[in-house]
Amino acid sequence: MEQNLIKTRVCPRNFAEAAERHGRHFARYLFAGRMATGKRVLDGACGSGYGSAYLATMAQSVIGVDINENLLKLAESRFKADNLRFLKHDLHEPIEGVGTFNLICCFETLEHVRRPEICLANLAFALDSGGTAIISVPNGTKERMAGGKEYHPNQFSARDFEDLLNSRFEEVQLFSQVYRKGIGHYIRKLTARSARHAYYYRFVPTLLDSAKTWLAICQKPYRK
Repeated sequence: MEQNLIKTRVCPRNFAEAAERHGRHFARYLFAGRMATGKRVLDGACGSGYGSAYLATMAQSVIGVDINENLLKLAESRFKADNLRFLKHDLHEPIEGVGTFNLICCFETLEHVRRPEICLANLAFALDSGGTAIISVPNGTKERMAGGKEYHPNQFSARDFEDLLNSRFEEVQLFSQVYRKGIGHYIRKLTARSARHAYYYRFVPTLLDSAKTWLAICQKPYRK
């Protein structure tokens, strides 16, 4: 089971491997980690759990939820902490029985689901009134121009993404995830290591057409 998952998913064994081999993915958790200290955190569609585990190093508590039982088993076997739990949950269903959260992360998920508006509504209802949700999606316009991806039924344009978020949150700040090539990038290439390390990604205000990934910080959820 584990070998098949590793071939098709982002399944690093530790944070160093995540930063080295899956830099673009892990960079989002580094970004979220700045807001996680002392917080009750939900990691929606947590996958193999490495991001949930990273947030647990600074958060009060973290619950990672995913619909894939095999990935959850992998997460539970690799990442253990007293303040970390993994639960099976479909984000199309209300998030109940675990309280509310100060911080919710949901990265690269809404492009996969049947009803992104329902999933986002459930996340908004699980967020404290003073909490923060961090949501990311691929640049759907760029994906469509490249021929699309069959496993991304939802390919969001900048307007689509902004409108969806504004339907559930009063305050939305929009960012693009970009890669900054510093001297470390070229040194890593010369030593045959992965050049796109997590620490070289940045999040800049506005939705750039050139960016592969867009991200939003959302606050003040609507209770409708």
